Amino acid sequence: MFAAPASAKDMSEAVSEKLKAEKEKSKKRSKSKQKAEEYRITVHIAEIISRHQYLIKLCHALMMYGAPTHRLENYMRMSSRVLGIEGQFMYLPGTMIISFDDSNTHTTEVRIVRSPQGLDLGRLRDVHEIYKEVVHDLIGVDEATTRLNEVLNRKGKFPTWLRLILFGVASATVAPFGFEGRYIDLPICFVLGCLVGFLQLYLAPSNELYANVFEITAAVATSFMSRVFGSINGGNLFCFSALAQSSIALILPGYMVLCASLELQSHQMISGSVRMVYALIYSLFLGYGITIGSVIYGYIDENAVSSVHCSTGSEWYLHRPGQDFYILFVFPFTICLCAINQAKWRQTPGKSTTQRLVATYLTNFRFQ
Repeated sequence: MFAAPASAKDMSEAVSEKLKAEKEKSKKRSKSKQKAEEYRITVHIAEIISRHQYLIKLCHALMMYGAPTHRLENYMRMSSRVLGIEGQFMYLPGTMIISFDDSNTHTTEVRIVRSPQGLDLGRLRDVHEIYKEVVHDLIGVDEATTRLNEVLNRKGKFPTWLRLILFGVASATVAPFGFEGRYIDLPICFVLGCLVGFLQLYLAPSNELYANVFEITAAVATSFMSRVFGSINGGNLFCFSALAQSSIALILPGYMVLCASLELQSHQMISGSVRMVYALIYSLFLGYGITIGSVIYGYIDENAVSSVHCSTGSEWYLHRPGQDFYILFVFPFTICLCAINQAKWRQTPGKSTTQRLVATYLTNFRFQ
């Protein structure tokens, strides 16, 4: 009779302890769920950030190594679609505006990628291979980012001193079939081409201020030296026009005009128009430099020669190579261009390219 109250008290204590234990277990479960959710969110955000970084690096590499500018927005849209990133891309010459959207949080992150327009055919091929493997889901974002960093940090295939010499060789080989150059003009063309290569490869990258006036100074220097050599012996020894034109052949805005035309063809009016106008102004700068250089020497030498055509003499070295032999200069010129632009050996002209060169030669010189 006297044990009942005590047992009831023990039962109430046991129940309260059980409830406390269940509350503690539920708290632990909720904490573990909260930690798991936080970890999942952290991993998800880290994946999104890594994908954003990959897209930015890919854009920077494509712009820096000379990818076709009319395809840049398509490359970026395709990559973002495969990676599940909501993004919008707008390309302007030298600049890509990227907008990363998030429809869940209704936020937007805008990034601006600025990169100088260059041309490196070898590394561009590697970057394009990485892009294709990611688009076809062959490699992950982390591996792709690592490989992009390796490509960005890798040195060029050909050293700078060799490319400088190839500038001279290219100028010498383009003179006969492009600018009426004679055999005796080829060594001077080589020297002037090396001068342009030195200004572009050594002086312009080391001085940002000089890089803005590189084209004008190169045209002034080569035009001045061309008229100096062209005026020797009354203009009967060297050809002024061939020397002046062949020395700047490698800095003519041909690739720039091509990119502008493709952009306009793809209905990219803003970037295409800006690039085309800049190419025209660039050409005017080169013409202005040639005029200034020749006029300066004209003030020094009253008997300076300014003939726009090359004359021939009785000696063999004063003759131009025959049209049947122009093809012998086209192929070395193409090889030099590939090496100057850091192309791989697999990208150099092969059988099909040689056939195209022969077809072009026959069309231009044999069936006129």
